[in-house]
Amino acid sequence: GSPIAEYREFKKPTELGDVGNAKPIETQSNIAQEALNEVQQQSDDLAGFLVILGLFPIIGGFFRSLPNPVLGGATIVMFGAVAAAGVNIIASMGRLGRREFLIIAVSLGIGLGLAFVPEVLSQTPKAIQQIFGSAITSGGLAALILNMVLPQNES
Repeated sequence: GSPIAEYREFKKPTELGDVGNAKPIETQSNIAQEALNEVQQQSDDLAGFLVILGLFPIIGGFFRSLPNPVLGGATIVMFGAVAAAGVNIIASMGRLGRREFLIIAVSLGIGLGLAFVPEVLSQTPKAIQQIFGSAITSGGLAALILNMVLPQNES
């Protein structure tokens, strides 16, 4: 199923815990669910729009005729918007604990380090270079691994 459906299935025990007076971290669940719902809605809208545009070859020709600096500027704005959305999600979490702060710091450090010094992987096997050569992949994998490995706060 979709990530949204899996998330909703995962949330059911939390909702049952509310009846038994268990106190899960509801705020973070609501923030995550709102973010997932918004992303899902935007993805559905964009996918439909792109399918319709794909039916008209003249649209593809138009985008191919755009000069590279124009496409580069649009790409900068797009990635800036993604980064701003990420900062907004982090800001909505309130004060970060040491665990969250460490995950963000290490992930950004690895990602930015590889972006600015890609030759750090030059002595590694080709397979490692292909997997970890992307700053986004390396930073994302670091965040996922740290999230699984670092212990959760008990409070």
